[in-house]
Order: sequence, then C-alpha cells, then structure tokens
Amino acid sequence: MNDQAFNALKSATSALKNVHKELDIDSVQDIMDEFELENELAQLEQEALLKDMAQIDLSPVSNYAQPAAASSSKAKNYQLAELERWAS
Repeated sequence: MNDQAFNALKSATSALKNVHKELDIDSVQDIMDEFELENELAQLEQEALLKDMAQIDLSPVSNYAQPAAASSSKAKNYQLAELERWAS
C-alpha cells in the first residue's frame, strides 16, 4: 500500500512540474481575466432576466369574469366542471 501511495505522489509531482513549466504570469493573468469575464456575463444575464420578469403582467385572478350561479350548489358544480376541463 505504501508503494502505491508513493508512486501516486511521484506521478502527481511530475504532473505539477509539467504544468508549472507551461505557466507564466501572462497565462495566469489570462485565466484570471477569463473567470472575471464569465462572472460579469453571468451578472448581465441575471439582470436581463430580472428586467424581463419585471415586465410580465401579473393581473389578479379576481379580474377575470366569474359565472353567475343561481345557487351555491350550481356554482360548485360549475367550478368542478371547470376544474375537470382544465385538468384534462
């Protein structure tokens, strides 16, 4: 088990050394700039979504016409029929 752990650490060390050879201050700065741009884009998209949502008309349901019913039993039957029609 110790040999496997040692070999894994040796491989990881080698991989890190290879990565460090390829990185310089300019490439690190480019990576940082890219992350900043992605964050800014996400914020702009969120703002646009909130603006679109603010323009949605959310009129109260009570503004819609309600059926005139002679009795409460007829009204309940009508409401049940509407609900069944809506659910199907």
